[in-house]
Amino acid sequence: MPTVSWRPPPFGSLKFNVNASVLGSYGSAGIDGILRNHLGSSLVIFSKAIGVVDPVLAEIIAIKEALKISYASK
Repeated sequence: MPTVSWRPPPFGSLKFNVNASVLGSYGSAGIDGILRNHLGSSLVIFSKAIGVVDPVLAEIIAIKEALKISYASK
């Protein structure tokens, strides 16, 4: 299996990485994310419980949260 490593975004841009975790196929879930600049510096980090959902919805909620934070930071 190939090794994959994180790469910073191009100069002048930002990169948001998000993650969702669900207990089972439908259960307690949480989301987190980190916004980084081209230097790899962390600008925003979030983490929170989102209740009981399925994995697909948890990922969508994580992306939505990242978009809200990104929009609010402009």
